[in-house]
Amino acid sequence: MDTLGHSFLVSGKRVKSLNQWYKKENKRLQSFKDKQNIHIGSKIKEAET
Repeated sequence: MDTLGHSFLVSGKRVKSLNQWYKKENKRLQSFKDKQNIHIGSKIKEAET
């Protein structure tokens, strides 16, 4: 449902494709972070879990 209460269909293939791209991009960015030895703050880390 959207914000007005109307229902709609979503293509599962497209959602899966976007999710795979997101995970791949996140992994790529994480590797940059790891190579640069960047540490995130504890409050941000708590929010992610």
